[in-house]
Amino acid sequence: MKVRGDGSADEHYMSEGSISNLLTLMAKHDLLVIRDDGKVSVSGEGQRAAADPDVFDLVMQSSIKTKLADSNVPLEAIDEEIRAITLPLAPDAETIYDRLANRNPAPTITLGEFRRLLFLFACANGIRRYVRVHYHSGD
Repeated sequence: MKVRGDGSADEHYMSEGSISNLLTLMAKHDLLVIRDDGKVSVSGEGQRAAADPDVFDLVMQSSIKTKLADSNVPLEAIDEEIRAITLPLAPDAETIYDRLANRNPAPTITLGEFRRLLFLFACANGIRRYVRVHYHSGD
């Protein structure tokens, strides 16, 4: 599989590990089916998602919401923690995750998985990021 075939950079091939990681990620979000014999096919959800970018976003949002909820970090809990964070802390993935880790039950995913899911959720237009500017006098 070639990467960067658009001429913006030198073309190179993806490694087997990178392809495997990409396929596994797509299977985790129900876009692909990987059979026991290693054969890969596009799922029904994957076909619907490939046909329309808006459907792709909705499929990804739904999959990520389910994964987060199944991992003891539903979106409502994430929103609560974000609203509770005050200066000098910032609502970055690590700070949010650390606060969620103190809840009962604690998250069953790692910080890396949490960060990846939030990033994918944002890429699928699931997060509206509001930037607040805080002025501090330095006193």
